Amino acid sequence: MTKSNLPMTFLWLDMLWGLLLLPLLVLLYVWLQRRRKKTTLRYANLGLVREALGKTIAWRRHLPPALLFLAIAALLLAAGRPAAVITLPSQQETIILAMDVSGSMRAADVKPNRLTAAQQAAKSFIAEQPKTTRIGVVSFAATASVVQSPTHSREDILAVALVEFGEHGLHGTSTDTIAQKAGVSQPYLFRLFGTKKALYLETIERCFDRIGREFAAAAGSAEPGDKLQAMARAYGPLLLDRTLLLGQMHSYADCSDPDVRALVSTRYGELWEWVQQTSGASAEEVREFFARGMLLNVIAAIDLRGLSDPWVADCIGDLGLG
Repeated sequence: MTKSNLPMTFLWLDMLWGLLLLPLLVLLYVWLQRRRKKTTLRYANLGLVREALGKTIAWRRHLPPALLFLAIAALLLAAGRPAAVITLPSQQETIILAMDVSGSMRAADVKPNRLTAAQQAAKSFIAEQPKTTRIGVVSFAATASVVQSPTHSREDILAVALVEFGEHGLHGTSTDTIAQKAGVSQPYLFRLFGTKKALYLETIERCFDRIGREFAAAAGSAEPGDKLQAMARAYGPLLLDRTLLLGQMHSYADCSDPDVRALVSTRYGELWEWVQQTSGASAEEVREFFARGMLLNVIAAIDLRGLSDPWVADCIGDLGLG
């Protein structure tokens, strides 16, 4: 049997030579036992000796040496650094999109042309794939070239975009910077999201989704009369995530853009109605709840907890920010 056929291999095979000493240890133990019998003393009163020894089981006195023997064997095996290749179940899907970019793709038999239609179909296909799917893009004409290696790039891009848009807002963020930090090409970023604004709108969706999940979890574990307070307690710790905080603040500041305003107002309204229906609170209580949330945003944004001015303690009070 060769080494490659073994279910387990040893990185330090030389250490296993030590196992040859184990039979010598057994022989040494047997010799000591026999020598012990030869040095037995004679007693005139055998009954006195039996009472002194008490009731014993013969094999028990061999147990400690046997355990020591096994420990030495295990130590030598461990010193040989055993290694094995174990196959674990996993689920991975990799899809390679092949895009024809030859001159024939400029034909207008499909409106507006073949290339644009293929790009739109690819975007729709990518959007339908689960997050675990790795997607790569290959373009071909006279020759083929890799446009994007297989990657979970949609989530990677969104993670980077949340940070960049949170720091610089819609107009101050560069898609080239996002693409570089996400490890993808800028054209591939646009293949996934279409435009910078579409990417920005998706980051806004992510912010509202996360807040909604935290509110739902808090309300779900609260008593019927404590749901609104439970959601209030859950919101403060969320703001310790500065990426989420800045993403919110920029989404409000960028509402001069009509598309951003439409999305933010829709998601804010949906959140308002959900909170009111879930908590059963009055309109005044919900208004106070959201006003408290905005005050928490301001406190967290300017990090009032780091100031020692007398008014700061009154402002923060028992709002429960982290």
